[in-house]
Amino acid sequence: MLSHEFTTREKILLILCLVLAVGIFYYFFAVRGLNEQIALLDTTTVENQITLEQAKVVQMQKMRRAIEENAGKTKGEVMVYNNLANEVNVVGSILSGDADQINSITWNDPTVTGTTVRRQVDLDFTSPNYDTMMNVLSALNTCQYRCILSDFQVQSVTDEDASGTSVQTGIHDGARVRCTLTVTFFETTEGAASTEGLISNEDETTSDTDALVDRSKAYADNK
Repeated sequence: MLSHEFTTREKILLILCLVLAVGIFYYFFAVRGLNEQIALLDTTTVENQITLEQAKVVQMQKMRRAIEENAGKTKGEVMVYNNLANEVNVVGSILSGDADQINSITWNDPTVTGTTVRRQVDLDFTSPNYDTMMNVLSALNTCQYRCILSDFQVQSVTDEDASGTSVQTGIHDGARVRCTLTVTFFETTEGAASTEGLISNEDETTSDTDALVDRSKAYADNK
């Protein structure tokens, strides 16, 4: 039986070949496979996020169209300044009906241009689903006091599954949604007992808000 005693050089070469073989095996079956899985996972995550964002944009566009289409049809009355107490009551009543969580309500100081008073309130609330949120917006838009809605932001609420992992659902999935917006109520100083508390905006130029008010007034006058 033949036997061969490896020289030191041959032993070194064999060790290098073995290390190289292990390295190649590790790269193709471990590193490369792991990278492919990570890349696939990253792609799936991005695609899911894009889908959610696209759905959000579509719903936001529908919401804006619905509000804009009804902007000129409001029958709300322009009340004599100061109608704050009634406006607070109507906002609170509407939110209590369909919003399952009121995050914040911030009333801003009223401003006056000519005889037109604008009183803005920033709302932040959460509803059980998209349709319920739209009920809130519709009720605000058609309440008895003249107003317009603007600066909408809608996002789905992140919940946790049974394992405690955060789950982001789209606003089209019937999940809870959070909405922020600004409601501008209109009053008039004509016949007001006092104009105390008003901030003058006499230099304010005609804006889209004024155009919406003119449209709504014209509609009401023709009824």
